Amino acid sequence: MSATILNLQARQLLERFTCIWDPNISLMEPWVQDGMAYATNRHWVVRIEANGLFNLASWLKGLHPETIPLFDAAPFDRLAPMLAFEAPTLCTECNGTGRVTLAPCRHCDRKPFHAAHSRFECAQCDGTGLEPIPYDASSKLQSDRCHPCQGTTWLFHRAQAAAYGEQWFMPGYLQVISELPGVQFATNPNPMKPAAFSWDGGQGLLMPCHAPTKDVHTTSKGVH
Repeated sequence: MSATILNLQARQLLERFTCIWDPNISLMEPWVQDGMAYATNRHWVVRIEANGLFNLASWLKGLHPETIPLFDAAPFDRLAPMLAFEAPTLCTECNGTGRVTLAPCRHCDRKPFHAAHSRFECAQCDGTGLEPIPYDASSKLQSDRCHPCQGTTWLFHRAQAAAYGEQWFMPGYLQVISELPGVQFATNPNPMKPAAFSWDGGQGLLMPCHAPTKDVHTTSKGVH
């Protein structure tokens, strides 16, 4: 297998752990730091050996200053084969495919709305002119990662947290991690610190959630 193909596969793997859209653009792309390639969306962060992934952004001072210290402090010495857990619900926006087809927006026909001499973007497509519809692999239309599930195929932002050992996590993240080859997982003795995981070729950290309450959905803290 050529180095180009290997690098493409590595980049696709990293992009699964990035954020599709965020005010902080640094969360949308993997980056290289001290010979390792990283990716994060604030809730998890992973790293693999860069191995020639020179087309990734170089680390800039102050961009992700806590990343390496977080890995240094993580409980990798407690790693064990990942336990079984109840799988979350497949994403209903993309029918579990992780992708959506981008069709011309039916609400604005790719034209912004005008009212009282003001310019307003279409609320349905956020001014992109493109509307996500169920994924069709045979369609010639553009496709993209599903926004609600971030391309993971699993609903996690709308679900209650799931217990794993002594910590709580969003089940969609646990599901994605469990699908990695040779995965091992370790909860953190400090319930507010990130858990550690590894797989054949990489390492990662996953931030825990607060235990679910009766009426409030849980949210995950950021990894940096």
